[in-house]
Amino acid sequence: MAITYLIDNDDLMTYALTKEMTSIIDSIMDKLLIELKKQIQEIVYNAYIPKVYDRQGEQGGLLGEWIKTSEKPVINGNIISSGIEEMPDWMVVDSENFIHGSVGLWVMDDIRELLTEIITEGKTGSHFDFAQDLSFKEPRDFWQAFINLLDSGKIEELIEKEFNSRNIVYDKS
Repeated sequence: MAITYLIDNDDLMTYALTKEMTSIIDSIMDKLLIELKKQIQEIVYNAYIPKVYDRQGEQGGLLGEWIKTSEKPVINGNIISSGIEEMPDWMVVDSENFIHGSVGLWVMDDIRELLTEIITEGKTGSHFDFAQDLSFKEPRDFWQAFINLLDSGKIEELIEKEFNSRNIVYDKS
């Protein structure tokens, strides 16, 4: 559905452009968040099958802790911004069952704030060497893979698609 504005002054033009660009940025951020979660699913969750515990995924796991920095993009003058952040407190911690912490094995019963670093750099240590499958100790750097995806032109592709879907001419020059 096309939106038509009667623009007869600079303020109305600024309003119309800001409203449209805010919507575009919000839509792109939704898509980027999905892409990040795909990277986490593929690189972290699909890397091995846990034998000791059930993963929490979107309900208290690493996958569910990533959100947009605000519900809608932030407008500050003529700058519109948005981002993705992690919310470690959203993850479940059950240190008795070695979920995002462990009683008696580490100094910390709650490692949620460190989990991304532990996973991306493979810093698990030797505490779980009894496990049959030690692939969880390998670095699973979903973050760098996500950055590489962005650097490959994914953002430009999303911008162009979003503009085209709104019948806005996208000039690549």
